[in-house]
Amino acid sequence: MQFQLQPTHIFLLIAVAIIIVIKTSLRVLKGHERAAIFRFGRFAGIRGPGPILMIPLWIEQMQRVNLLVVTNNVSVIEVITKDNITISLNAVLTFRVTEPDKVVVVIGDLDFAIGQIAQSSIRSVVKHLDLDELVSDRDNLDQKLKNELDKHCESLGIEVIALKFKDFDIPDEYIVKQQFDTSRQLATLQEQQNKTQDKT
Repeated sequence: MQFQLQPTHIFLLIAVAIIIVIKTSLRVLKGHERAAIFRFGRFAGIRGPGPILMIPLWIEQMQRVNLLVVTNNVSVIEVITKDNITISLNAVLTFRVTEPDKVVVVIGDLDFAIGQIAQSSIRSVVKHLDLDELVSDRDNLDQKLKNELDKHCESLGIEVIALKFKDFDIPDEYIVKQQFDTSRQLATLQEQQNKTQDKT
């Protein structure tokens, strides 16, 4: 007995083919999203937002890129200051993607890459500063960090909005030294006042 295609079978095959074509060719992107299109594995451009069409049957594939502002914690790292004091610190990084084509072609893991660049920038800035400068002038320090990070991120299609220190972990011996210096300064000041009073 030979199997014969019935009109119903043909209709079902056509319907399945249409569904597959639509599912592999039509995407809808939100306003803050862009699609990096890869054709046979090669980068073919950026599309979106809104509905986009791709060559079906997985000839073209896409990677979504988020253009929203992102805030990440930069994990705790140890750095050495100009006066050879080792401190532990972490920071908060705020950035956004401005050129999605560069990000998808050059960077594999965006969050990991930007975190590593931020850590490198922190070390580069801190090694030229004394601990007193780090503690006393946070605003100037944050600006220096942002400027250093900008040098590396601009060519990658990333805009750095801010890189700010969050917490310091200062060695106990430095705290003790500061307390000792403060006590000595107070003692010297008291001694000078006593001498002045004796003269009068």
